Amino acid sequence: MWTEGGSFPVWGWFTLPARPPREIHGNLGPATLGLSAGLAAGLRDWAHNYDSGLAPAERPAWRDAGRDLAGRLAAETGALVVYLWPVDGHDPACPDCPGR
Repeated sequence: MWTEGGSFPVWGWFTLPARPPREIHGNLGPATLGLSAGLAAGLRDWAHNYDSGLAPAERPAWRDAGRDLAGRLAAETGALVVYLWPVDGHDPACPDCPGR
């Protein structure tokens, strides 16, 4: 999970129905993931807040909100969700991630 340039902030690996099928990394939308309207709106708002610019004093609360949203995303999808904060370079709560 990460925000980038106005896109929905959920990314993952998926298979394109090409011949031959190809595995790619890309943005996943809320309808594809089957997210509740509340979680989809929360993720959009969280990403928009970052893209609009955050003052340094706002960053800790934004970061905490992202971690909460990542937990909700994992609960709704049943998937492993990695919440990446670029200053850290990894999610310290992820047992399967490098850099831990």
